[in-house]
Amino acid sequence: GQGGLLDVILHPDYARNGWIYFSYAFYAEEGRTAGRSESGTAVARARLRGQQLADLQVLFRMGRGSTAGVHFGSRLAFLPDGSLVFTIGDRGDRDRAQSLREHAGKSLRLRDDGAVPPDNPFIGASGALPEIYSTGHRNAQGLAVQPQTGWLWLHEHGPRGGDELNVVEAGRNYGWPLITYGQEYAGGRIGVGTAAAGLEQPVRYWVPSIAPSGMAF
Repeated sequence: GQGGLLDVILHPDYARNGWIYFSYAFYAEEGRTAGRSESGTAVARARLRGQQLADLQVLFRMGRGSTAGVHFGSRLAFLPDGSLVFTIGDRGDRDRAQSLREHAGKSLRLRDDGAVPPDNPFIGASGALPEIYSTGHRNAQGLAVQPQTGWLWLHEHGPRGGDELNVVEAGRNYGWPLITYGQEYAGGRIGVGTAAAGLEQPVRYWVPSIAPSGMAF
Protein backbone atom coordinates (compact mmCIF):
# COMPACT_ATOMS: atom_id res chain seq x y z
CA GLY A 1 0.00 0.00 0.00
CA GLN A 2 1.36 3.38 1.08
CA GLY A 3 4.21 1.81 3.09
CA GLY A 4 7.91 1.66 2.22
CA LEU A 5 10.87 3.85 3.04
CA LEU A 6 9.21 6.92 4.55
CA ASP A 7 11.79 9.54 5.59
CA VAL A 8 15.56 10.01 5.92
CA ILE A 9 17.32 12.74 7.93
CA LEU A 10 20.77 13.37 9.37
CA HIS A 11 21.62 13.77 13.05
CA PRO A 12 22.20 17.47 13.86
CA ASP A 13 25.83 16.52 14.70
CA TYR A 14 26.22 14.24 11.68
CA ALA A 15 29.64 15.65 10.80
CA ARG A 16 30.96 14.23 14.08
CA ASN A 17 28.91 11.07 14.69
CA GLY A 18 27.77 10.00 11.21
CA TRP A 19 24.25 8.92 12.25
CA ILE A 20 21.53 8.71 9.59
CA TYR A 21 17.92 8.27 10.79
CA PHE A 22 15.14 6.74 8.73
CA SER A 23 11.56 5.57 9.12
CA TYR A 24 10.01 2.70 7.20
CA ALA A 25 7.12 0.23 7.09
CA PHE A 26 7.74 -3.27 8.45
CA TYR A 27 5.85 -6.55 8.53
CA ALA A 28 5.19 -7.98 11.99
CA GLU A 29 6.35 -11.59 12.08
CA GLU A 30 3.15 -12.77 13.74
CA GLY A 31 1.21 -11.09 10.95
CA ARG A 32 3.22 -12.86 8.29
CA THR A 33 2.85 -16.32 9.79
CA ALA A 34 -0.88 -15.87 10.23
CA GLY A 35 -1.18 -14.68 6.63
CA ARG A 36 -2.59 -11.29 7.70
CA SER A 37 0.31 -9.12 6.42
CA GLU A 38 0.09 -6.96 9.54
CA SER A 39 2.45 -3.99 9.21
CA GLY A 40 3.62 -1.02 11.21
CA THR A 41 6.02 1.93 11.25
CA ALA A 42 9.58 1.72 12.57
CA VAL A 43 12.48 4.14 13.09
CA ALA A 44 16.15 3.17 12.89
CA ARG A 45 19.58 4.73 12.61
CA ALA A 46 22.80 3.62 10.92
CA ARG A 47 26.07 4.94 9.53
CA LEU A 48 27.14 4.95 5.90
CA ARG A 49 30.34 3.07 5.10
CA GLY A 50 31.09 3.12 1.41
CA GLN A 51 27.91 1.91 -0.28
CA GLN A 52 26.55 0.09 2.78
CA LEU A 53 24.75 0.88 6.03
CA ALA A 54 26.63 -0.16 9.17
CA ASP A 55 25.95 -0.06 12.93
CA LEU A 56 22.21 -0.47 12.32
CA GLN A 57 20.06 0.17 15.41
CA VAL A 58 16.27 -0.15 15.38
CA LEU A 59 15.12 2.56 17.80
CA PHE A 60 11.34 2.11 17.61
CA ARG A 61 8.66 -0.25 16.29
CA MET A 62 5.01 0.65 16.76
CA GLY A 63 3.27 -1.62 19.22
CA ARG A 64 0.18 -2.66 17.25
CA GLY A 65 0.24 -2.70 13.50
CA SER A 66 -2.60 -3.02 11.04
CA THR A 67 -3.66 -5.04 8.00
CA ALA A 68 -4.57 -1.74 6.30
CA GLY A 69 -2.06 -0.43 3.77
CA VAL A 70 -2.62 3.27 4.52
CA HIS A 71 -1.54 6.13 6.80
CA PHE A 72 1.90 5.01 7.95
CA GLY A 73 3.17 8.59 8.40
CA SER A 74 6.08 9.11 8.91
CA ARG A 75 8.24 12.22 9.02
CA LEU A 76 11.24 12.82 11.29
CA ALA A 77 12.58 16.04 12.85
CA PHE A 78 15.09 16.94 15.55
CA LEU A 79 13.99 19.51 18.12
CA PRO A 80 16.44 22.15 19.38
CA ASP A 81 17.05 20.07 22.54
CA GLY A 82 18.37 17.20 20.38
CA SER A 83 15.35 14.93 20.80
CA LEU A 84 13.75 13.20 17.81
CA VAL A 85 10.06 13.66 16.92
CA PHE A 86 8.31 11.51 14.35
CA THR A 87 4.77 10.91 13.14
CA ILE A 88 2.57 7.86 12.65
CA GLY A 89 -0.80 8.01 10.89
CA ASP A 90 -4.01 6.48 12.17
CA ARG A 91 -3.53 3.43 9.88
CA GLY A 92 -7.05 3.90 8.52
CA ASP A 93 -8.60 3.21 11.94
CA ARG A 94 -9.47 6.75 12.99
CA ASP A 95 -10.41 6.12 16.62
CA ARG A 96 -6.85 5.01 17.40
CA ALA A 97 -5.73 8.65 17.08
CA GLN A 98 -7.47 9.49 20.39
CA SER A 99 -6.22 6.51 22.43
CA LEU A 100 -3.14 6.96 24.63
CA ARG A 101 -2.69 3.18 24.47
CA GLU A 102 -1.95 3.42 20.73
CA HIS A 103 0.99 4.78 18.75
CA ALA A 104 -1.24 5.33 15.70
CA GLY A 105 -2.42 8.86 14.98
CA LYS A 106 0.30 10.53 17.04
CA SER A 107 3.54 12.40 17.03
CA LEU A 108 6.13 10.62 19.20
CA ARG A 109 9.37 11.78 20.83
CA LEU A 110 12.56 9.89 21.68
CA ARG A 111 16.11 10.75 22.59
CA ASP A 112 18.56 10.39 19.71
CA ASP A 113 19.55 6.92 21.04
CA GLY A 114 15.94 5.69 21.17
CA ALA A 115 15.38 6.15 24.92
CA VAL A 116 12.19 7.85 26.12
CA PRO A 117 12.78 11.39 27.44
CA PRO A 118 11.64 11.69 31.07
CA ASP A 119 9.80 14.96 30.32
CA ASN A 120 7.47 13.51 27.66
CA PRO A 121 3.95 14.78 28.40
CA PHE A 122 2.21 11.49 29.19
CA ILE A 123 4.90 9.90 31.35
CA GLY A 124 3.12 8.41 34.37
CA ALA A 125 -0.40 8.70 32.91
CA SER A 126 -2.35 5.49 33.46
CA GLY A 127 -2.20 3.22 30.42
CA ALA A 128 -0.45 5.83 28.26
CA LEU A 129 2.44 4.91 25.97
CA PRO A 130 5.46 6.96 27.11
CA GLU A 131 6.67 7.87 23.60
CA ILE A 132 3.54 9.93 22.80
CA TYR A 133 4.15 13.67 22.27
CA SER A 134 0.84 14.82 20.72
CA THR A 135 -2.44 13.17 19.75
CA GLY A 136 -5.30 13.43 17.29
CA HIS A 137 -3.43 13.30 13.97
CA ARG A 138 -4.83 11.62 10.85
CA ASN A 139 -1.76 11.25 8.63
CA ALA A 140 1.08 13.76 8.98
CA GLN A 141 3.20 14.09 5.84
CA GLY A 142 5.19 17.21 6.70
CA LEU A 143 7.27 18.00 9.79
CA ALA A 144 9.82 20.79 10.21
CA VAL A 145 11.37 22.93 12.95
CA GLN A 146 11.33 26.69 12.34
CA PRO A 147 14.95 27.85 12.78
CA GLN A 148 14.15 31.29 14.22
CA THR A 149 11.69 30.09 16.88
CA GLY A 150 12.33 26.37 17.44
CA TRP A 151 8.60 25.74 16.84
CA LEU A 152 7.62 22.36 15.46
CA TRP A 153 5.33 22.68 12.44
CA LEU A 154 3.31 19.74 11.10
CA HIS A 155 0.89 19.34 8.24
CA GLU A 156 -1.37 16.40 7.61
CA HIS A 157 -3.90 15.04 5.18
CA GLY A 158 -7.55 15.43 6.03
CA PRO A 159 -10.20 13.14 4.55
CA ARG A 160 -12.22 14.87 1.80
CA GLY A 161 -10.82 18.33 2.47
CA GLY A 162 -9.54 19.49 5.82
CA ASP A 163 -5.79 19.22 5.27
CA GLU A 164 -4.19 21.02 8.23
CA LEU A 165 -1.12 23.03 9.16
CA ASN A 166 -0.40 22.96 12.92
CA VAL A 167 2.19 24.13 15.42
CA VAL A 168 2.73 21.06 17.61
CA GLU A 169 3.10 21.42 21.37
CA ALA A 170 3.70 18.68 23.90
CA GLY A 171 0.55 17.05 25.23
CA ARG A 172 -1.87 18.84 22.91
CA ASN A 173 -4.74 17.11 21.09
CA TYR A 174 -5.18 18.12 17.44
CA GLY A 175 -8.68 16.74 17.18
CA TRP A 176 -8.89 13.92 14.66
CA PRO A 177 -11.45 12.36 14.31
CA LEU A 178 -13.49 14.35 16.83
CA ILE A 179 -13.17 17.57 14.82
CA THR A 180 -12.16 18.19 11.21
CA TYR A 181 -12.80 20.60 8.35
CA GLY A 182 -13.09 17.62 6.02
CA GLN A 183 -15.96 15.23 5.45
CA GLU A 184 -16.58 11.56 4.70
CA TYR A 185 -15.53 10.55 1.19
CA ALA A 186 -19.14 9.63 0.46
CA GLY A 187 -20.28 12.92 2.02
CA GLY A 188 -21.42 13.69 5.54
CA ARG A 189 -19.95 15.11 8.74
CA ILE A 190 -17.16 13.47 10.74
CA GLY A 191 -17.20 13.85 14.52
CA VAL A 192 -18.85 16.80 16.21
CA GLY A 193 -17.93 19.48 13.68
CA THR A 194 -14.97 21.81 13.20
CA ALA A 195 -14.26 22.83 16.82
CA ALA A 196 -14.62 21.54 20.37
CA ALA A 197 -13.28 22.48 23.79
CA GLY A 198 -9.82 21.14 24.58
CA LEU A 199 -8.97 20.42 20.94
CA GLU A 200 -6.48 22.51 18.96
CA GLN A 201 -7.43 24.52 15.90
CA PRO A 202 -5.11 24.43 12.87
CA VAL A 203 -3.10 27.49 11.89
CA ARG A 204 -4.48 26.94 8.37
CA TYR A 205 -6.69 24.39 6.68
CA TRP A 206 -7.57 23.63 3.07
CA VAL A 207 -10.97 22.81 1.56
CA PRO A 208 -10.80 21.25 -0.97
CA SER A 209 -7.72 19.20 -0.18
CA ILE A 210 -4.30 20.17 -1.55
CA ALA A 211 -2.73 16.82 -0.44
CA PRO A 212 0.56 18.32 0.87
CA SER A 213 3.68 16.19 1.10
CA GLY A 214 7.04 17.30 2.58
CA MET A 215 7.72 20.64 4.28
CA ALA A 216 10.88 22.67 4.87
CA PHE A 217 11.99 26.12 6.01
